[in-house]
Amino acid sequence: MNADLNLLPAVDQIIQRVKEVSGKDVSFRPAPEQLVPATSKIARARMSSHIIKYQPQMVHRINHLTAHECGHILRTMEADPSIRIVPVSNAATRAIAVRQLGNELSRLPEGIREQMLDIWLGGIIMQLTSLPACVRIERWIHREYPVLRNEQLQFLEEDVKRTLQGLSKKVERITSKTVFRVSNSITYAYLRGLEPVISKDLRKHFSARPSIITTGIQLYDALGEHDMGYAGDIHVTKEWSRILKISEWFAWIGFEDMPESYFKDI
Repeated sequence: MNADLNLLPAVDQIIQRVKEVSGKDVSFRPAPEQLVPATSKIARARMSSHIIKYQPQMVHRINHLTAHECGHILRTMEADPSIRIVPVSNAATRAIAVRQLGNELSRLPEGIREQMLDIWLGGIIMQLTSLPACVRIERWIHREYPVLRNEQLQFLEEDVKRTLQGLSKKVERITSKTVFRVSNSITYAYLRGLEPVISKDLRKHFSARPSIITTGIQLYDALGEHDMGYAGDIHVTKEWSRILKISEWFAWIGFEDMPESYFKDI
């Protein structure tokens, strides 16, 4: 399968490193219904390989996507098993989020309320728990694999455009004020973190959103410059959620304690 994807030697080297660190291979799976370019399902003990799922229309960016997702796998598998934890949403955390959102949620038509809540919570949890690591991974690719910089820059320029759509008036109209502020504050910190890689200052896009800038600066400062690996990623996620006052919107469980649904498509 790897040969069919025309992976560059540098990317094959990264995959080999994943094999050496984790003792498991990396498999690929097209995911036409997926909403983001790529995701990785990191192998648990009962799984034979890590799985990278990618949108078929993004296959032209497969080298960068693979390097990035392998970065997530490596950060997790290189960490001591005792500190590996993952975020989950459950009935209790969901109820807390509903209480905090209050009237912002009740203004939605009742028929779509549950669906929108799922979308909002899923998106916020993904940003909180993935983007601190994403910044480190992009800097790692840029530093350690200069042969991938051209494709990395092309992907990130596209990704920045997609990310900035979250600031649009259209998105604001259909989004809770709290969710809009939280999501875009995280986005601000993430894009600031990418500046050394993309060589662009994107702060001008937030100029009409002073409250988002204020919170975003706090999040960026909490991100820091030094890469502390997986433990650092977890620390930043917890600090961000404290600053944003949404620490109780999700809970943590052990890496191996996944619900059975996690394994349904392996």
